[in-house]
Amino acid sequence: MDKLMRNITKIILYSFCAILIWIVSNSILYYTPIVYSFNPILLALGTILYMMLIVFIYKKLLNKLLTKKYVPYVLIGIFFVLSIIIGYLLRLNPTWDMGDVYTIAKNHALTGTMGGSKYLVSYPNNIMITVIYTIVFKIVSLFGVKEFITTATFFNAIIITSTVFITYRIAKIMFDNKKALMILIIMVMTTPLYLHVAIYYTDSISMFFSSLILYLFLIINDNKNDKSKQTILLQILLGFILVIAWKVKVTSIFIFIAICVYFILSSISKKQIKEILIVLISFLIFLLLYNFIIEDRINNREDVDNLRMPMEYWILTGLNENGVFKLEYYELFCNYSTYKEKKEAGKKAIIETIKSYSVNDFVRHLTDKLKFAWTDGTYFAPEKLRRDPVNYNILHKFVLSNEKYNSYYKYFPQIMHIGMMVFMICNCIKIAREKAYKSEKLILLIAIYGLMVFLLIWENRSRYILTMLPIYILFEVDGIDMISEIKEVKRIRGVNESEKNISNYTNVL
Repeated sequence: MDKLMRNITKIILYSFCAILIWIVSNSILYYTPIVYSFNPILLALGTILYMMLIVFIYKKLLNKLLTKKYVPYVLIGIFFVLSIIIGYLLRLNPTWDMGDVYTIAKNHALTGTMGGSKYLVSYPNNIMITVIYTIVFKIVSLFGVKEFITTATFFNAIIITSTVFITYRIAKIMFDNKKALMILIIMVMTTPLYLHVAIYYTDSISMFFSSLILYLFLIINDNKNDKSKQTILLQILLGFILVIAWKVKVTSIFIFIAICVYFILSSISKKQIKEILIVLISFLIFLLLYNFIIEDRINNREDVDNLRMPMEYWILTGLNENGVFKLEYYELFCNYSTYKEKKEAGKKAIIETIKSYSVNDFVRHLTDKLKFAWTDGTYFAPEKLRRDPVNYNILHKFVLSNEKYNSYYKYFPQIMHIGMMVFMICNCIKIAREKAYKSEKLILLIAIYGLMVFLLIWENRSRYILTMLPIYILFEVDGIDMISEIKEVKRIRGVNESEKNISNYTNVL
């Protein structure tokens, strides 16, 4: 059984590594413009320079910085201040789905009415984010604040900064202080995080929950006394967080699914079974309470039957070329009056669409989706930021794709994204070389792999992968460590070889 599980782990590892290599090559050599256009030579050179800089910081500067205990807090403070400033300058008037969520939350906070709730019946996946912003708006309105766009932006800055802090804490538990500090440095340099502050929707907040789920699991798993009240309370809390995360964005809980898969692949223990059972029971209880208290108040049977979009809608959308929204599919579902009719029409359309693909066409469709989601280092932020900014300013001229100064900015996020993928490949090689098939960092790999597979089926956007950006960076950092180890081994071998030559020469004498 252990051999079978190890072989399954190897298949996941090697196929994941192969996909990453394909993504990196397409990001440089065969890049299809998503937000910006790039010169492949500049991309390649920039990526090499970025990786050299990261390795230099890791090898030469971090040990000195670790002696200064205040450095992590300074970096987190810098990130928070920058996120507020950049988020404020790039504030957006609410449009698309973000606009519906904002408007409903604002109305409910000010008047107590659920105007626009029919939107939530159609798209129940946005109920939780609406509830969160309703609570935020109600709290600030108690202090006379009515400027809710700035409020939402500031709240998002807190959420993203909290994500950075949690990721730092995760690294301290999974790795060590050195890698944790390296993660902070990388996250402070990751400019799309600042851009997404102004996009107060599910992508950034789901990133927070992905990180929080992993953090809570590591604390629970690290606790040797599984019968302690603190551990049980943390398991119940994790069940509660899973409900919120799932309702904010389903991909938020992929990290927990990865934990369960990891336990199975590495021979699950009785202690781990107990932990998972308590979490799952808590999850089901809180889910029932949520449905009873929140969703049942928004929905009634007639509205659900007439308005709700079935799962088939997003799967059919995912079958469209690179998986983006298609008005034709939306109108198809709107032509039917009941939920059952929509499901049946969706199933029929899915089967017809799949049949229309030849094998080569379907493979091309999947690779187009993979490229569209995973080769964009901006995570679609500039595309959203161009939609009705509150105050157009100089920063927009550097960030937006149709502005003249974007060439001074656009390479930074792209080379960091490609560099991240290369370091992740290095980590895959390290795991295979060390045969570390039961290492906890496999949880990170399985979670990323699961998201890749999911987006090959579901509706597809590069901003959807933001959900697990901290997970990518955690996995990346171990790859940096591997490159440093290779250089150190070469140096030691060189010294040993020199000593051997000197010894031989002495013997001759």
